[in-house]
Amino acid sequence: MIKNLINKCLFRFFPIIGHILRYHGLINCDYRISKELDFRTKKANSFIKNKIINSRIILEYGSGNSTVFANNIGKKIYTVESDKNFYEFLKKKVNKNFYFVDFGYVYFYSVPCFQFLRKKKLKEKAIIYSKKILNTLEKKKIFPDFILIDGRHRVLCALQVYEFLFKHNLKNTVVALDDYKYRKDYHILKKFFKITLIKDIGIIQPKKNKIETKLFIEKYSKIFG
Repeated sequence: MIKNLINKCLFRFFPIIGHILRYHGLINCDYRISKELDFRTKKANSFIKNKIINSRIILEYGSGNSTVFANNIGKKIYTVESDKNFYEFLKKKVNKNFYFVDFGYVYFYSVPCFQFLRKKKLKEKAIIYSKKILNTLEKKKIFPDFILIDGRHRVLCALQVYEFLFKHNLKNTVVALDDYKYRKDYHILKKFFKITLIKDIGIIQPKKNKIETKLFIEKYSKIFG
């Protein structure tokens, strides 16, 4: 009780110090992870739950309740996480195929600390975060039928997924992008995808004619959305 109160005060009044200590494992947080999904509405929760249950292989950018849920029902799920302390916490609750890309010091939800001082390094990490897991799956000839984008760099991840889907002709893979509806900075993806909504989740499907992504990948590797 006292420990939790101290942690709350630390993160409220001295957040940078709190997150530096959290990164090094010197303080721990109650992340309140459960097996229940939390995508804000019953309809969205039902959709994601059904996709996880009925999918053969799942790829997930950003870990959390959905990771635990999929793991608990024995699903083959590949997940990439960028918050070191949260990764260390969650990997005790899930099986294998849980990957980590170190963004260094981050606030909660992997928002980078000191991002303007670390632009070059963070850009490199963003490319690794968005693409390395796809390269890993490709080498293993593993092709997910459901992809959930719910971490950092969502537009960048969607663009890398776009290239991956075209390269392997994965026409039946369902891709869900959380928070799409109200995040106008995500709406650039209309250029590449047909998009339908399940509440505020975007279900994104590549358009028939492929569009060059190189310049957009360069741009969105620098945007920490």
